[in-house]
Amino acid sequence: MSAFLVRTVDDVVTVLSRGHRRRDTADPAHRGVDLLAHALQAAHEAYLVRPADEELQLAALVHDIGSLLVVDRSPADEEFDHALLGATSIEALLGPRVALLVGLHVRATRFLAATDETFRQSLGPDSLAALAIHGGPMDPTEIRAFERAEGFVDALVLASVDELAREPGRIVPSLLTWRPVMESVSAAAARERARPTHPD
Repeated sequence: MSAFLVRTVDDVVTVLSRGHRRRDTADPAHRGVDLLAHALQAAHEAYLVRPADEELQLAALVHDIGSLLVVDRSPADEEFDHALLGATSIEALLGPRVALLVGLHVRATRFLAATDETFRQSLGPDSLAALAIHGGPMDPTEIRAFERAEGFVDALVLASVDELAREPGRIVPSLLTWRPVMESVSAAAARERARPTHPD
């Protein structure tokens, strides 16, 4: 199993573009829309919920990028963690908060499935099948631990927009619309990394 490395905004565009007309057959929740359409719908939903939060919007855009980074994954790769791979791959480019939310989005879905009856009842058959693949609803111990996690509240927002982003044929802003946002967030992340650190 080998992965494409993400170093630039161009790389993100290239990888996400692979999702056009591609469904992750290992994840039943994506059978209704291709992965690019899903990403764009999720980003748009995040924009509607948090119009001033560009990092959350980008986390929604790239939350499943891990599924597109691996070019030769087989069904036998049972330990494949697309959330972790995605978070690791985009942290240097888009910053730690975007990466944190990407890394948490599967756990957030499991949390909502365990704690929010309305959310759980809104899940379609494909989403329920995908939830089972990822471990099912959290148990009480997992719930308590996740409630203390950094980024907990925003991860729940991401999980919510993720579930809304599965409408075949829906018209939302294109991938190129998001390029200036990616460039802005990437530049801010680079500036933050370049800041000198001062010991206490």
